[in-house]
Amino acid sequence: MDRSTTWESVDRLVAWLDRESAAPPDDRRLLRILKVTEEVGEVGQAVIGATGQNPRKGVTHGWEDVQDELCDVVLSALVALRTLTPDAREVFERRLAHVRQRSLGTLATERLELVPLREEHAEEMALVLADPALYAFTGGGPETAAGLRARYRRQAAGSPEPGVSWLNWAVRLCAEDRLVGYVQATVTGGTAELAWVVGTPWQGRGIAAEAARAVAIELTAGAADTLVAHIHPDHHASAKVAAALGLTPTDRWYDGERRWQS
Repeated sequence: MDRSTTWESVDRLVAWLDRESAAPPDDRRLLRILKVTEEVGEVGQAVIGATGQNPRKGVTHGWEDVQDELCDVVLSALVALRTLTPDAREVFERRLAHVRQRSLGTLATERLELVPLREEHAEEMALVLADPALYAFTGGGPETAAGLRARYRRQAAGSPEPGVSWLNWAVRLCAEDRLVGYVQATVTGGTAELAWVVGTPWQGRGIAAEAARAVAIELTAGAADTLVAHIHPDHHASAKVAAALGLTPTDRWYDGERRWQS
């Protein structure tokens, strides 16, 4: 089912429950959260029935019953979440992105391991990103380890903007067992904007393209159907990476950078 249709149905169910309930709002929230636990119990009952674990009753359910009960758990949880906040969809998608990166966020290629970027990477990344030449096209300059630690803490907390997800990976070169750069993606709806940086000592080895390709594959397999990048017209190395990802330059510009898009 289309996600928008799912959330429209949840909205309608919450509105219907509100109309039919005489309970005050605080009680409604509590009761709808407790409803989730009731549905979980029914899943357990269906599993016991499907496996015939009660000798007195034998097999009383099928696995399709278990599927139905699991759906009821999901639906009850979505209704409870929507009762708690009108931004339920954005809250859910932000949490899904967080869990996805935390649990499935490590990506691997032939030479690289991409791990979710965390505060503990700040000291090593400060050394990787220390060359002022890295900022020739993007502006700014090297940050201290403390500055990076604060930045990574904010990134790990997630975007405050509803419907926007921040995904960040530190790139580890396995042969040297050290970090060499990062790849980041800002996902809005079905569009993911990519950016990548590889430290000066490791440039020219195809690391940026390899790392960005791993992220692109991961994103297009689930969260995004369109990839974009904004690249300075003189940044030829970054343009080669974008081309390797299947992005092509457009006639759209932002802050002096050309938009590339899949």
